[in-house]
Amino acid sequence: MIADWIDFALITIGGATAFVCLFDGTRRIGAYGMNGRAGLMAGLAVAFYVVHGSFAYWKYLDLTDTLSMRQHRPASAQTARGSAKDLSPERKESENVARARRVFWESGSLEPYLDRLNEKKLFHPSQGDIRRREFLVANQAQLEYAARESFTEALLWLVTGLLAVLFGYGFSREKIPVPASPAAAGDAPGS
Repeated sequence: MIADWIDFALITIGGATAFVCLFDGTRRIGAYGMNGRAGLMAGLAVAFYVVHGSFAYWKYLDLTDTLSMRQHRPASAQTARGSAKDLSPERKESENVARARRVFWESGSLEPYLDRLNEKKLFHPSQGDIRRREFLVANQAQLEYAARESFTEALLWLVTGLLAVLFGYGFSREKIPVPASPAAAGDAPGS
């Protein structure tokens, strides 16, 4: 999904320009040797590819770190707790229900809790709890999709840059026409 059309157009035009510059710079370097213009053209194009590819890969690493922190978050240790003697029975029940609710939000499993009479009851989520769980699952899926998209973008920049270099080098191996010498032009039959 493209959020900003101007950004998309600039990256597309910049990417196409970088591809052509890298291709032609590599072709000129391969055919005629290193010179200032060809080196500058290829160097700027490589810099463009490195910056955009590195940014996409950095974004991928950041998103995967975020995902791993969310997945490795310690689950609530104990849903049914009845050991705190200094708490009122209502307070114990509300803490146990809150703990069971957190487990449901994080994992989607229904956990038992101890009520005020120390009886085990199964947690029954409300509509708000279900909406919160759906929001967390949707957010997780969006993060996973964005991470895959960023990794694909980084690979795209790498592959496109390598293709430009390979095509430029391949075209540099083509036979170069020999320029006519001025002496041979004077001996031409029509002079």
